[in-house]
Amino acid sequence: MLHFNMKKVFALLTVILVFGFGAFAADMTKDPGFTNGEKLFKTNCATCHALDKKVTGPALRGVTSRRKEAWIIKWVKDNAALRATNDPEAVAIFNEYKGVQMTAFGNLSDGDIKNILVYVENAPAPAAAKAPVAAATDGGQPAEDTSAWVYVLLAILLFALLVLSLSIESKVSKLLGKELINWNKINAIMFPVMLIAGSMYIYHYFTKYAPYTYFSVGAGTEHGKVLDQMFMVTLTITGIVFILCQFLAFTFPYFYRHKGEGTKAFYYPHNNQIEFWWTIIPSIVLVSLLVYGLKTWNGITMQDKPQNAYEIELFARQFDWTVRYAGPDGKLGKHDYHKIGGANFVGMDYKDVASHDDILNVGEVHLVVNQPVVMNLRSQDVIHSAFIPNLRVQMNAVPGIPTSQIFTPIVTTKEMRARLQEEHPNDPAYNTWDYMLLCNKICGASHYLMKMVVIVETKEEYEHWLATLKSPYQAENPVVVPATDTVSTNKTAALK
Repeated sequence: MLHFNMKKVFALLTVILVFGFGAFAADMTKDPGFTNGEKLFKTNCATCHALDKKVTGPALRGVTSRRKEAWIIKWVKDNAALRATNDPEAVAIFNEYKGVQMTAFGNLSDGDIKNILVYVENAPAPAAAKAPVAAATDGGQPAEDTSAWVYVLLAILLFALLVLSLSIESKVSKLLGKELINWNKINAIMFPVMLIAGSMYIYHYFTKYAPYTYFSVGAGTEHGKVLDQMFMVTLTITGIVFILCQFLAFTFPYFYRHKGEGTKAFYYPHNNQIEFWWTIIPSIVLVSLLVYGLKTWNGITMQDKPQNAYEIELFARQFDWTVRYAGPDGKLGKHDYHKIGGANFVGMDYKDVASHDDILNVGEVHLVVNQPVVMNLRSQDVIHSAFIPNLRVQMNAVPGIPTSQIFTPIVTTKEMRARLQEEHPNDPAYNTWDYMLLCNKICGASHYLMKMVVIVETKEEYEHWLATLKSPYQAENPVVVPATDTVSTNKTAALK
């Protein structure tokens, strides 16, 4: 006969459950839903949310323990519609964030949102910051790090010692009736010393950080090459003038210092010819640079729309971008700010048939290589600025004033990334390099989060990606396919 020790059985079951659940939780990071959820989170949510801290919106880790999954799905898809039902939680969140409405993601399916929740609840927590190493006191508690206070006290003592020394030197000089230190000579020598030290400092940081500027990557558009050329011409001319002026300003005090009694400064009050030339020459140079810059800028911004160009629209609001693409008809429909709400958070006018197939996307901008694009911009709230550094694209998005810029990408993301990996084989940062869209206006507290990945790809890749998306209008108004009359079909087939 078998005898069971219930305590041992219970303990064994507990161990199995704990380790089984631990293995399951660890394996969730390898689940396809987790991987897809991570991508969707970074594309759609990361602009306003983090997992473990509040940014524009609340921290999302643990959200499934605070809200039911069905409620979260409704909230994400159309929080305005949920609020319209007087749902107490939806109204409370809206009031907590002072009437700032969350973007509605009607383009996400229930499965997409569930995958995001899988990622949110199972993403690895950030590693805890290491505590500073400190010696233990007699009581066993870590001693406070006092090194910063020591440096402060030393700086105060050195400054006090310097003041005291100068005071003593001044009093001794008065007693002796002569200067112990020739301050005139020291000040004169310090000017060229600071010139040399400053030049070395600038050279060091220029060589250290120049590879990380966007000029080092190269222009990814046709007009970018022209813009870079204009920048280098302007930088060269103004740079030569700057270096010459700084050299003269820091060396004149040395060469023309007071050299003792009996020397007298040469008094030269006025010279019309010199004043004429140092007025007219800088004026000509500056006007020439201005005309050159205006001509270049007008060539970029005032060009006519090319025949083979396609249009996209960037819609800006605190603190995200939404991209609108034309559907199969190739036309962007009309918009009306009165219609902003729910899934239609860019205000598309559905009375215009051309807007029925327009597609919205948050998180990525897709562009076709070697094909001109008309980038239209609108803003819902404040002035934003669409800035794509490596494409040399920048244009303001102004409330109530539609703006646009035409440009042609000439290097795909894959090609640029491969080139940078070849140029910087030991820098892993270039393994995941992307073109980026940034907001270049300080538009509010979370301005720094207002960014999107820009993907430049082939025409085939672009059309394949676009075919995977559905327009908000079509999502809300699906086409009803009539049921097939199987009986009639079978009779017809039999007759044949």
